[in-house]
Amino acid sequence: MTWQEKAIRQIGETLDPTQANALVDYVKAASSLKGSESVFRRIAQAAKAGNSGAILDYFAEIRFALTFAKLQFDTAFEPLGRTGPDLSVSRNRQSASVEVKRLRPRAKRDELVSQSGGENELVQYGNPEMAIKKIEDELLAKLRQVKVGIGIVAFWSDSITFEDIEFELAIRHIQGDAEKGIHRVPDGLLFSLYASDWTSARGQQLYCAPLKPVSEPFSIWMEELKKAGVS
Repeated sequence: MTWQEKAIRQIGETLDPTQANALVDYVKAASSLKGSESVFRRIAQAAKAGNSGAILDYFAEIRFALTFAKLQFDTAFEPLGRTGPDLSVSRNRQSASVEVKRLRPRAKRDELVSQSGGENELVQYGNPEMAIKKIEDELLAKLRQVKVGIGIVAFWSDSITFEDIEFELAIRHIQGDAEKGIHRVPDGLLFSLYASDWTSARGQQLYCAPLKPVSEPFSIWMEELKKAGVS
């Protein structure tokens, strides 16, 4: 039995049918990509352990991999093994590694509606300062993983308390700190991505922010990604 088959079976036994069916579609779509058995192995092992959080972490990698593949990038999972980057993407003799991080929901803190006087009342939610700091910390941790070559850091958010505006502000903070010498942005790190299931009124789902001046063809990559959205 292949790891793809094991992943499909374990997902079906671990998650509710609606969610499992949706994720199985992602597994099938990603099966043609290089190294897909490596991510299927991790999904199967996480599902067998009942770790639904880890399962969704790995599906964040699949979402971004399919997005790059849709833009005609050659895409591979774990190109350097388990200790290397999550993905590699290449097109027209230019390549980059991609580190993926899923921003998980926070228990009992991602509520939009509260009960007041017997009626549902919309309340303020989220903590922008906390969200910005969290994204900064996660991005700085990923910076340390981008050691050589060209790198991209991609965030997938499953929490309504993280939004594109907090992502963009976190990038600005890091840019400012880098200019002051507080942080060092690796020479090869190009830009960061942020996406979630939410789509803006103008149809944008994926946001790109450079950490330093970006030239062609990478500036073209950014514009294409903004328009593509996430599978």
